[in-house]
This record gives sequence, C-alpha cells and structure tokens, in this order.
Amino acid sequence: MVAAGQRMGPGGQWSFKEPRIRAGLVMSPNIPIQGGVLVALYRDIRIPLFHITGTRDGNAVPGNKEFDPIQRTLLYEALTIPHQYLLVLERADHNSFSGLKYEPHAHGPADETRYTRVVQDGAVSFFDAYLNGKTAALAALRHEFQSSLEPTDRFEWK
Repeated sequence: MVAAGQRMGPGGQWSFKEPRIRAGLVMSPNIPIQGGVLVALYRDIRIPLFHITGTRDGNAVPGNKEFDPIQRTLLYEALTIPHQYLLVLERADHNSFSGLKYEPHAHGPADETRYTRVVQDGAVSFFDAYLNGKTAALAALRHEFQSSLEPTDRFEWK
C-alpha cells in the first residue's frame, strides 16, 4: 500500500509512492497504526485496486480476539476514487489465501482451495483489464466473476 500511495509517518507526512505501479492487489490490508484520518493517509492513491479479505480474517496474531475482520474493508470504504473492487470471502481466514490451514508444523506445498481459485480468477481478470487494457476482462470481472462465488461471499466495485 505504501508503494501505491499510502502516506506514512506522523499525520501522513511521508510519501513513498512508486509512480510505475498502475494497479494493485490488496490482500488482507491492515489499518495503519499511526494517527491520522484514513482519507488523508490514502489521498495519494490514484490507481485501481482489488481488495481481498475474508470474514474470519482477524488478527494474524493468535490469541488476539480484539480485531474485527470487517476492519480490513475500511481501506476500500475510505477510498473515493473509481476502479476499486472489494471481495470478502465467507469463512476465509488469514491463511486461506495461501491454500494452507494454520498448522504450525506443516511445511508441505499449498493446496489449491476454493479461495485460491477465486482469488486467482479475479486477479487475472483485474490485471488483464487494468494492465493489459482488455475490455473483455473488465466485463468478465464486473459481470461474470460473481457467478463463481458462493452466495454468502461479497463482491462489489466503485
């Protein structure tokens, strides 16, 4: 997010925006811990973003139950620029996107899951649309992608 334009430091005084980045995939974003209004911290973001999280994507620190997964959607809500997409996958937790369930001693390869397939399909359409200029990919993302989701998943754009 910093490379996309999220400002850092007290009051968002520093910017490390990388102008060559034209689109981005935001997986399970955290809300910045430094002070400041979210709109001010994200004011330099001007690129299309595909925000992805899950309804069980709480705090990545085991045992911390104070984090509400809905907070991971606040970045999407705060941005008022167009070409923002939000995917919230029902029952997905922080490890779901890697294909792994949380098993501290497991070191095998990640399995493809419903979550990894959906993220892959959505990301390919998104990047084909915004980096390769494929209008068919944009149409597929906006009008067909939803049909690959569970009825309890959430997908929207602005």
